[in-house]
Amino acid sequence: MTNFSTKDMAAGAIFVAIGVFFLVGALSLAIGTAFKLGPGYFPLVLSGILIAIGLVIAAASLAAKHGPLGS
Repeated sequence: MTNFSTKDMAAGAIFVAIGVFFLVGALSLAIGTAFKLGPGYFPLVLSGILIAIGLVIAAASLAAKHGPLGS
């Protein structure tokens, strides 16, 4: 019996894994400055947002109340 939602935890982990994958790819591109953005800025921001969403989903799964059947 788990105290968290395994489906939500898995979904959060997948979001984080995909975000980290694209973050690593985006780090090889030039980010640029605040006024002249480089080609790596947009993928870097999107991967950061994806990681944050995954962490929120995983944290919410820990707070979820589930019965013994996981419903």
